[in-house]
Amino acid sequence: MKIVYFHWLYRRMIDRLVVRTLKGRARDRRDFAKGRLTGAELKTVTKACWQEYAVLAENPPAFVSQGGKAMAYKCIYIQSLYRTIQKAVPYEPYAGELVADFCWKFYEQSAGLPRLAAFILYRSPLSRLRFVVRVALRYAFTSPDFVWTLTPLSNGYQVDFHRCQAWEFMKTLEGDELTFFKHCWCNQDRTLNEILVKGGVFERRHCLAEGDGVCDMKWTTGESIGRK
Repeated sequence: MKIVYFHWLYRRMIDRLVVRTLKGRARDRRDFAKGRLTGAELKTVTKACWQEYAVLAENPPAFVSQGGKAMAYKCIYIQSLYRTIQKAVPYEPYAGELVADFCWKFYEQSAGLPRLAAFILYRSPLSRLRFVVRVALRYAFTSPDFVWTLTPLSNGYQVDFHRCQAWEFMKTLEGDELTFFKHCWCNQDRTLNEILVKGGVFERRHCLAEGDGVCDMKWTTGESIGRK
């Protein structure tokens, strides 16, 4: 399959975000005498990344919905960036850390519009949280590529994912790439809920990527008990 809208719509924004996030970071965390990553270096990285992406995007994971499609191509881009950064930063754990930092910035930026709308439309943290969760489920985590159940709580929502397009993508990986995705991708939600609303708390006791039958996510505005 040819590269689709994800490439054209987001390329410029993503390239800038990569440079903005990683510029000035150490080239080697074990030896600071090697200097720091420059904007010129990172522009070379982004160019090579899109070349890698073009190859991987020819055979994306199967998807049906628009939400599944967007998730599939986001995962492919992160895989491409991970491979490219490893060539520029040979120390694998540090390369993974850099890409994880970019993943967070990308995730945070993607949530910007729903957060702004929630801030304008609602005053209470609970109403804002519920709005953002509903928007995400309706437009980003669409059936049949994602299968979930939503349970209202007095202080938020319980969202149980029984199928996840990101996990379907991870099943195609192995070795350090699989380890990276499991540790990075599956933990972005923890911090996101903390910045979505004042007092936001995220809980998850089970995860599909860890071999469980469900990702049982609890998005609340109150204190968490037994948080993992």
